[in-house]
Amino acid sequence: MADVIGMGNAIIDITAPAAEISSLITFHGACKGGFFRTTPEEFAVIKSRLKSGHSCCGGSVANSLKAMSVLGISAGFAGKVGNDVEGLKFKAGLKDYGVADFLKTDNAAQTACTLILVHHDGEKSMCGKMGASKFVYPQDIDWAAVERAKLVFVEGYWLDHNAETVRKIVDFAFSHGIKTALTLSDPIIVRENLPTLEALLPKVDIVLGNENEFGALGKKEFKTAVMTKGAGGVNLFDRGIWSSFAAPKVSHIHNTSGAGDAFAGGFLAGLLKGLNPKEAVGLGQQCSADVLQRDESVVGHDFKVNADYDELTKNDAIN
Repeated sequence: MADVIGMGNAIIDITAPAAEISSLITFHGACKGGFFRTTPEEFAVIKSRLKSGHSCCGGSVANSLKAMSVLGISAGFAGKVGNDVEGLKFKAGLKDYGVADFLKTDNAAQTACTLILVHHDGEKSMCGKMGASKFVYPQDIDWAAVERAKLVFVEGYWLDHNAETVRKIVDFAFSHGIKTALTLSDPIIVRENLPTLEALLPKVDIVLGNENEFGALGKKEFKTAVMTKGAGGVNLFDRGIWSSFAAPKVSHIHNTSGAGDAFAGGFLAGLLKGLNPKEAVGLGQQCSADVLQRDESVVGHDFKVNADYDELTKNDAIN
């Protein structure tokens, strides 16, 4: 049984220095810090030219679940992979982190892959192909596992192609008294799915995103909302009031990729462990800072929280 079921794109992330493919792609300002488009042929060429890439099971929610599992939360992941080597690698990655596998397999598509190209200043540019993760239908969801969970965590990226599945998940959780968290994922996702989001928000307990994503969402009513602002810290909406938290100091930023995912994982883990939302922000920031100071793009097995948070997270889980 998993206390939290995360639902998102099942992606193999390959992280490498952007300089390795500088002869193939011109990095424009709009691309740095976000996604750039490629044809399947261009994507294959870039992937083949990477020499020092580190690959792992990734995707926004999957990364957050790995952080949660390291923090002692029983977590499971629902999504879809292809019947290929990358699909096996994704499953193995979940197992390595102790995240339960609620995956479905698409025999006709390849497992999704994202190339994360890290610049000298730690910022990244990304491109990817969605493959098998693109379409997840209600019948692909293990509803019995969802019913046993205490929290359902849904990736906003699913709204692009799986809006009906997201609606059914949120409605199911709401009707069964299961808490729900939703990550906004991307400003474009928010703008293009605004009517759907407006219908979902009254049933969603926790909304997570960065300031650009919340900006695209506009002024809305929330139960709990967490807005990350990079070096500007974090804003928390709880019990009708917005509070601000300064960003923790980090010695050196190696890579921004995965920092927001780690924050979300730490924040949600804190709530599940009994922290109040303000304390949970602190745990999320600690997770994010840990990632920013690493060469890796995700939280590793040696990820630790300090003794104070070890004591705080021994409380009972949320109801």
